[in-house]
Amino acid sequence: MRRTSLFTLLSILANFTFAQSKFTRHFYFESDSFNVTQSHNSGLNYIISELHKNPYYRIQIDGNTDSIGDRNYNVELSKKRIKSISEELISHGIRRDRIKVSAKGEEWPKFNNGTDAGKSLNRRVDVLVLMDRDSCFKDGCAQTCIPKGTFDPYFTNEIEIKFIPITNVQQMQENNISAQTTSGGYLISSGMLRVTSTYRGSPVYPKKNVTIRVPAYKLDQTFQLYEGSGSQSVQWTQKKIEMKRGSGDCQYFEIDGSYLNKWVNLDKPRPKGNMICVNNPFAYRDMPSIDSDSSVVIQNDIVLSFSEGTFGTINPSNLDVQSTRVTTLCDMIQNRMTSATTDNKIVKDKDILILNSFKLRDSLIHPKNPGFTAYFPATEDLKDKEFFTGVRGQNNEIIWASAGKADSVYNIEGCSCKYVVKSFNQNAEFLNVGVSSEKSSDLINRQKLLIRDDNVNEIFVYDKFHKSLSVVKIDSNGRFVIPVIDDLSKIIIVATYKSGKDQFLFDSKLSTCHRRWFHNERIVKSKHFRKVEGKKGFRLKSVSCRSKI
Repeated sequence: MRRTSLFTLLSILANFTFAQSKFTRHFYFESDSFNVTQSHNSGLNYIISELHKNPYYRIQIDGNTDSIGDRNYNVELSKKRIKSISEELISHGIRRDRIKVSAKGEEWPKFNNGTDAGKSLNRRVDVLVLMDRDSCFKDGCAQTCIPKGTFDPYFTNEIEIKFIPITNVQQMQENNISAQTTSGGYLISSGMLRVTSTYRGSPVYPKKNVTIRVPAYKLDQTFQLYEGSGSQSVQWTQKKIEMKRGSGDCQYFEIDGSYLNKWVNLDKPRPKGNMICVNNPFAYRDMPSIDSDSSVVIQNDIVLSFSEGTFGTINPSNLDVQSTRVTTLCDMIQNRMTSATTDNKIVKDKDILILNSFKLRDSLIHPKNPGFTAYFPATEDLKDKEFFTGVRGQNNEIIWASAGKADSVYNIEGCSCKYVVKSFNQNAEFLNVGVSSEKSSDLINRQKLLIRDDNVNEIFVYDKFHKSLSVVKIDSNGRFVIPVIDDLSKIIIVATYKSGKDQFLFDSKLSTCHRRWFHNERIVKSKHFRKVEGKKGFRLKSVSCRSKI
């Protein structure tokens, strides 16, 4: 299975070319001597002048001796000669950190120590003036240019650049990385990255602007740059980023050198909703529909995969899906959504999605070819899960038609995430994944509630035990006949008035109040369910709205 990682991890900055030698000056000494003499002035003055004119020049000072005397003594003598030359340069304003030294003693003779002439030439200090230079490095679509002096006083060839990619949940755990942002949200991720720049193992930072092009499999314009930080666990803070596209087939994001030695994540926030995989932002990438070139739409952890050409030439992944996750009793009532099925059963343990519309830059887009594959997250036992689509009933309420069991169950590696998968050969506005229970007629037991009120439009009855919502209309006798189970404390009754203003609630106290109802938490006796002027009832926006379906 091919992975569509955001980062093609290439060592863009590796293999630096070595700094070039600009020129070399030689300074000779008498036997057993290390003092600077007048003969050295001309060469020293030239070096000092060049270093002042070129701030990105640096010098390498190598000290040498002839073979007379003890080896250890000669090493110390070469150090003294180096110090004499370097202190002379420093006294004329050359920064100490621009000087590198190497005391060679008699170990690396350039001339024959068997002759007096050779010995005199080996009693020498070599000063190499080195230059940094602008360097650009390209590997495929990735390119980075390093201006000279970027890591002054170090040259580019001395800096080790490494890419540390994070492409799975195991690497996240090894590096103590969280999927959470500092604002409390979570991210969808295709790759996290740390680009380090070090000198002999210690981090160094650029002194000039460096642009790093990070190649991308796919440019998502909704992606943002997140910077990772934290002492206990790396979390993510959103930053600004300039999005650019390379020429031809090249695609990349650009980040600047200030993000060297930091964790970066080119990503987008996860939508609100079911956070099954909060600890594994790579879960989506591992799904079959996303780990391919097929087009997908992600909404609240639900994945809709459309066939090629569903929206003509428009890639569905570029569309904005307008959808609603139905989670409360309020949502169901406002959408006139019952729990009944067309075969007179009920759906419990519901997971309902309303697909309102598809938009591209605020313009409505309609599918040209019907059908899609739906991936619904689930953590419960999946063997009884069934898919339903919503259809309109006689009273305009939504009832459910079974689409059958899931085609398959998909487990995501490294996470407790499970998805039930179903393909549809037509479009659907209402999707429901749940478990069908007994027939609704079986719920009618020995009790009935009779409510009479000419102002009542309709009554919704929610059975908390069976998690079912039904609509009751007025009968031929002008009454609302409400069938209930034995335990009256398990039902919620909501009546809507014809005026459309007040919606009153019977709740669990119905077991003791029977046909009584509430005003300002005070029980009011009433022979019939009716509206009382000047009193505030429990409206739909009260506690009943927060009742989970």
